[in-house]
Amino acid sequence: MKRQIKTKTITKPSLPTNSSLKRPKSSTEAVVESGVTNESVQALLSSISHDIRERIRSIKGRLSLILDDKLLKEKAAIELTRKLEVRIKDVGDTISAFRTRQQMVGFQTIIDFIQSELHPKLAAYTETLNELNASSRNTKAEKELDAVQTHSKRMIRIVDGINNYAKSSGKLNRTPFGVHNEVEKVKNDLEKTIEENSAEVIHTGSAKISGDQLKIAQLLQNLIQNSITYAKDDVPPRIEIELKNIRTAELSDEMKKHLINPQANGYVYIKVTDNGIGIAEEHQKKVFDLHYRINPDRKSDDLKRIEDNRRKEEGRGGGLGLAIVKSVAEAHEGAVWLESKVGSGTIIHVLLITNK
Repeated sequence: MKRQIKTKTITKPSLPTNSSLKRPKSSTEAVVESGVTNESVQALLSSISHDIRERIRSIKGRLSLILDDKLLKEKAAIELTRKLEVRIKDVGDTISAFRTRQQMVGFQTIIDFIQSELHPKLAAYTETLNELNASSRNTKAEKELDAVQTHSKRMIRIVDGINNYAKSSGKLNRTPFGVHNEVEKVKNDLEKTIEENSAEVIHTGSAKISGDQLKIAQLLQNLIQNSITYAKDDVPPRIEIELKNIRTAELSDEMKKHLINPQANGYVYIKVTDNGIGIAEEHQKKVFDLHYRINPDRKSDDLKRIEDNRRKEEGRGGGLGLAIVKSVAEAHEGAVWLESKVGSGTIIHVLLITNK
């Protein structure tokens, strides 16, 4: 029996607002204040639309092939395939209509659209696809249906990835915990990825915080995944994570320069060092922006490996990587910055307020 696709219930995230103002901020204003520019939101929306439309085009092609070549014999399966064609067209039309009527949108507008319009269409489509997979026993159509399933999962993961980014900047659920324990949990969660890439992830030190455990897990996971994605050819990724609590009086001038609130009582300091390909200087100020990708000028086989790793990362619902890291850090009134040199790896520094 084929595995069923599940859709997640998407909850609307709350973006930071300033309650002292007499009128509520618009979604665009709130997002801009949290570090997401209108330009990056439009780039993200364009990319989402393009990626999903490509998936829809592939799905339509596979479904047409199934029907035109009469790969299915069961009457019920044929009817479900036709119904699926209507459902996937409905998803595409919904996205196109949104793009037509919304030339400039805030990030919250995208989330509202996903919640109220796109997600119900995807849920209806997924339900029909699962019905078709359950009813079809025709091996001739199996290859095409597997491809439809793969593209469908990718569409849903794109939507989930955007929702994860929105959640990363939402309201914090603070609890006391050890960040060092969370590192070990994330390493266990990423065990397969680490093994597949022959990576070594080690951490030293410990740190305690009163923070949002799920969001900080997001931050750690994306830091590790990013280092693995941009590893060198034929050099196993080595990722070192250093943790410690640091008093405000111990902050260096460089640390203070990046902080929103350098007068807090104390911070958790996270330092992640890798031996990857490094980041050119012209990219370094942009890598934490929403939907910014490094495209290294390297030989084709290396680029293919990086793209393969990107697809795996996106397949887990990610793909927004360092933008999520920045969002989580700023939600904790902290900061993130990096040092890097092409060919010599990257060091990413994160500061998070210990208590609030």
